[in-house]
Formats: sequence, structure tokens, C-alpha cells
Amino acid sequence: MKKSLVVYLGFMVLVLIGCQNGAQDTSGDDNDANEAEVVDESVFDEPVTLTLWNKAMGIIDQEMADELFAPALEKYPNLSIEMLKDVNIEEMIASGKVPDLIATSNYSLLEQIDMELAGDMSEFFETSGLSLDQFNPAIVENLNSFAELTGKPGAIYGMPVSMNQGVLAYNKDIFDQFGVSYPESGMTWDEVIELSKQVTGNVGGTDYIGFSPGGPQIMSRPRSLPVVDENDKATINTPEYQEIFRQLEQLYQMPGVVNEEQYNYNFNFFMEERRLAMVPYWFAAFTSRIPIMEETGVNWGLTSFPTTSEHPDLGREIDYHLFLVPETAENREAAMLAVAELVTEEAQTYLGKEVLRLSVLDNEEIRGAYAEGAGLYEQDVLDDIFSVEPAPTPTPTRYDADIYSVLGEAQRKLAIDKVDINTVLREAEEEADKKVQELQEKEN
Repeated sequence: MKKSLVVYLGFMVLVLIGCQNGAQDTSGDDNDANEAEVVDESVFDEPVTLTLWNKAMGIIDQEMADELFAPALEKYPNLSIEMLKDVNIEEMIASGKVPDLIATSNYSLLEQIDMELAGDMSEFFETSGLSLDQFNPAIVENLNSFAELTGKPGAIYGMPVSMNQGVLAYNKDIFDQFGVSYPESGMTWDEVIELSKQVTGNVGGTDYIGFSPGGPQIMSRPRSLPVVDENDKATINTPEYQEIFRQLEQLYQMPGVVNEEQYNYNFNFFMEERRLAMVPYWFAAFTSRIPIMEETGVNWGLTSFPTTSEHPDLGREIDYHLFLVPETAENREAAMLAVAELVTEEAQTYLGKEVLRLSVLDNEEIRGAYAEGAGLYEQDVLDDIFSVEPAPTPTPTRYDADIYSVLGEAQRKLAIDKVDINTVLREAEEEADKKVQELQEKEN
């Protein structure tokens, strides 16, 4: 099943992501017998084709789908997976025929719940011996938040199969040119910004940018900061957001960081221009871009995602990928059995080593074997990255994407128009409240 690194990484462009048990309770033979009594696998006595629609789990084609489901395909010879292309999901729902499986992430889960595409799997978990306790605690907390949000405590709206981890990527050559030590694990946002001052400037006729965080949400979501409160009122003009914009202002006051209309430097700039010293990113997405960085000559390094002094053990917010099984799926039982095979310890080890999917299990050994099959990372690099745990996400709302756009405009005003922080956030909160009202009127 193992393929070349380039083949694997070509499919790993993601969106945007643990300790003790495997997917199933293997504490004794009696448990195994009990599972056999309650889990009916007779659905696979005849050929079963499960249709799969990819909503938000990176690029998945038929070949990658077969790689992801290899453990299930091996256990159930009559099983096959069919990727659906050019799907209009609204039309499918209207016709009464939905996919058997939907690949998505927690970022899109609320939308799928609203569309009634995320069936509750809690009963299947109970009868098959699965337990949420086997998963990374941040995943469990996030899944439970969706159950609470929908007023159905205990509901489980999907099967987590892989996750992500925040990282801080850096260009070793830039640090070497300035004679500055590389960033270390456990650094706070303030420490990263202070370090960036030492690698911002001109060397040999080339202008270098020390650090660019991206949009404000990359700094706010790891702090679990919502954009609206329980009454759907914007919560942007707060001390917490003021602190984030203070940190952004420090960056924009460094000579050379703001260049006419340019102030925000993304990962493509890091890879192609090779003038950005540090940038926060997702681990899986970074892994997928290693071939490009090798071609462009980036002498890269990785360490843990920046933290806060209040929570030095927490990095970027939890990002995980899961398979949903709609209540009305034609092959629902077979679909749940198939995805359950992807979260055994054996399957998660395979997915991590060979398919470059970071394990969702709360198992340090399995997580530490990530990308081992491709030989991409030294163990000390993985130890640094995993030295911080994923932070809880803010409570998701239907207004997040629109209000993050408002925050992005506030960031531009701060950097380009030089508007003061108090004014920027006050105006952003007013605009956010208008956005919420407009969206609510459209819904009604």
C-alpha cells in the first residue's frame, strides 16, 4: 500500500489539525465475544459500494480514498468505495438520495448538521464497543460542544479519522544570515514577535520580513475567542482582541514589514520568495509542500505553534477530519462499520506512517510515528511540535466566516491606514453586528 512520497504529498493539500486505547475495547476475550454479539457484519456478505462525497478534507480522489479505507477494504473484501464527483448536495438531498459517507472537518461540521447530513453515531459507538475516551481530548471536547450546541447531549456526529497540528515554520538561512538563533519550542506570541525584530531588515540588498501571522483569527482561535456571544452580539471590541491587535501593531511598526499595500505574507511567499523568516501553519499542509520547498531551495525548520503566557501548553486550535454518515444513507450500517475500522491502533499507525494522516488517538507512540514511512522528520522535531496540545476551539456559530472577514478588514486598516486600535475594533464590532443582523434577516 505504500507509495512514493511525492504521490502521497500530492494529495495532502489540506484547508485549512494523543494516549491510551485503540479504537475498540480490547481489554479481554469476553469483550470481543460481546462485540460479536451486537455488531452485525452480515451487510458485507454481499458486495457493498459506499458512495463518498468530500466536503472539506483536503484533496481526495479515488486513489486516495482507497488508500484511506485500505484497512476496511482489507477486512471486508466485498466493500468498495466510490468517490462522487461534481456533486450538488442540495439536489441530492431534495431527491432523497444522499451519500453514504461525507468527508469533512470540524470547521464545516455545523453546516453539515444543519443540512441533516451528520447522523448521530452514539448508538453505534455503544453497541460496537467504541469509546470517545480513545480519542485526543481536544477532539472529544469539540465533538461534545456540537452535541450541546444542537441540544442533544451525548450525540456523536461523526467518526474522527485524522487531525492536524499547528506549527511554526522558519527559514534557517535567514536566521543564519542575521546570526540569530532559530526559534525554539514553547515560544509565546510576544517572544516570536520580539525574535522577528532581529530577522527583519536588509541583508545583501534583500529585504527580509521576520514574521507574518496571517489573519487575526489565526491568533484568536487558539485563544478560544468567539466572535459573537450567546445573544448573537459581536464580541470583538474586548481586551483579548485588543491584545491581539497590539501584537499585530508591533509587527506593522517594524520598518519594511508594510510595503505599500502589502502587509500580510502567506505561506506561498515563505516558499517562493524566501524572504519570510517565520510563519504559522498547519502541520499536514506543511508536509504536503515539502517537495515544492525542496525545489525552491527553502532550508526549512519546524517547531511548536506559538502559545500564550496564560496557556503555555496549548498551541493552535483543534482541527480534525471526520467521516459523517447521514441518517438516511442507503448503506448506513456498512458505512459505520467501515469507518470504525479506520480508528483501530493498527489502522491509525498505518494512516500516520504511510498516508501522512496524523492520528486522532490519544496515543503518543502512534502520534510520534507520523510520516515515519516517508522519513521526513527527526524525532526531536516531532517532539517539539507535539510539546503543546491543541487548544479548544471557540463555540462555532453560523456567523464566523463573515465576521472573520470583518476582522480581516480591521487588520488592513491597522496596517495600511494606520487607524488606532480602539477605533479599528469599535468600528469592526459595529460592522459585525450589522453582518449578523443581515444574515438573520436572510434566514427569516
